[in-house]
Amino acid sequence: MNRLSRRRFRKAHLAVEARAENRVIYAWHLTTPRRPDGPLLPNLVEQIEGPIGAVLGEGAYASRSNPEHVEDRGGVSYLRPRESWRPRPGPPSAWQRLLRRYHGRPGWFGRCYRYRVNVEGRFSSMKRRQGAHLRARTMASQQRELGWRCVVENLEICARSYVRAGVELTL
Repeated sequence: MNRLSRRRFRKAHLAVEARAENRVIYAWHLTTPRRPDGPLLPNLVEQIEGPIGAVLGEGAYASRSNPEHVEDRGGVSYLRPRESWRPRPGPPSAWQRLLRRYHGRPGWFGRCYRYRVNVEGRFSSMKRRQGAHLRARTMASQQRELGWRCVVENLEICARSYVRAGVELTL
């Protein structure tokens, strides 16, 4: 069997606007399933130009360095930590502030964190429209294909917002 003909599972990581109505995809990255998710967050955040607001992510992105990186860019991290992680006394770092937000005000943390469902919805709609599988075989080609899919998704979002505003599109 040809080595290139074997399909491998890949994980797509997206940086999506969670609170806006349009939910534009700002950054993306494709990895193998064995690679941990946490170290990818700084890469995704660095691809975003301009100020960032709240950064939402599942527990796989919760590491001590990620809240620091998000705060360096001017954002606030809402990365769900494990229940057993507790803030420790000492100088307040970004990690300690994240844990205090999570444990000290769980209702408020949940109201902010719930916007993550919008990101999952964007990814789900992208998979429904464009298919759940990448057609390319090599990692580099799959990375390009995912990039083009994100560009097409963003163009569809822009076109829909123009139509809602009553602007006539001509090609």
